[in-house]
Amino acid sequence: RDDFIGHIGGDDFVFITTPDKYQEICRDFICMFDTIIPFHYAAEDRKNGYVTTRDRTNKLRKLPLMSVTIALVMKNSPKEVNSIIELNERIAEVKQYLKTMPGSKYMADRRITKKDDHLTLQVFNNDESLIENYKPLGQILIDKDLLTQEDLDNALKMHWKRGVLLGEVIKEMGLVSENDIRDALSSQENYLEAGNLKDAPAIQTKN
Repeated sequence: RDDFIGHIGGDDFVFITTPDKYQEICRDFICMFDTIIPFHYAAEDRKNGYVTTRDRTNKLRKLPLMSVTIALVMKNSPKEVNSIIELNERIAEVKQYLKTMPGSKYMADRRITKKDDHLTLQVFNNDESLIENYKPLGQILIDKDLLTQEDLDNALKMHWKRGVLLGEVIKEMGLVSENDIRDALSSQENYLEAGNLKDAPAIQTKN
């Protein structure tokens, strides 16, 4: 409740939290991101794990599906970071290093960590059974022929703009009945239970 979330611009965001919570926040966010992002791609691209497109030089390239990188700076005392400029520079350095590696990951700047802290690169590997079993609400409703892709796109825009749960937006727009939404959410939960996926995050530690 007391944390801060901000949008820097483009695809860059910032959050401020306390050292006791950052591990759980990073893992949960990466888990949700890597689980949902594939559904923004065509089925064939999801299966391949990449998209074929032209880069800025007009050369064909195979680009991996989107991932997320979280660079952290730990402040354990007022003396460790003296200005917002210093903070930004340290975050940029960690981010630049992480961008050289594939996949979703997070790491903290080690220069200002406590001696007892052992902060290493955390690389996320999503469980294959999660990808096979999990489906977001919108995809379930499309598969059931209760929603069109166009309807879902419009509902998602409203969902992102207002910050209201997608199911509530779909119901307000009169696209799907409340009972159908409940059934879809129930089947979503069954997907997770079938694959024993309640504890979905899978983290690998690298030095």
